[in-house]
Amino acid sequence: MGNLHFMIAKKNYCEFCDIINNNKEMLIYDEGGLVVFHDIDKSSAVEHILVCPRDHIPDITALSLKDISLIQKMHFVGEKLLDKIRPNFSKR
Repeated sequence: MGNLHFMIAKKNYCEFCDIINNNKEMLIYDEGGLVVFHDIDKSSAVEHILVCPRDHIPDITALSLKDISLIQKMHFVGEKLLDKIRPNFSKR
């Protein structure tokens, strides 16, 4: 039974939710249902932040038309924070 519990717990594990709930020191923004933190994988981008909703969304297929305003808000917050972090930096 212990292995089954581990597999279920692992399947339901969300790295983003873990950061949001258990690593608050990583958050560089927490407001209006959104949180932002630096990507810990350090991609090739000079500056790479992750904008996440505070409410868990399992994957992109869980989104619907009602989520358009959330996605727009995420984009807006990400752009504003990047402008603050790296003024005059060209984003792609």
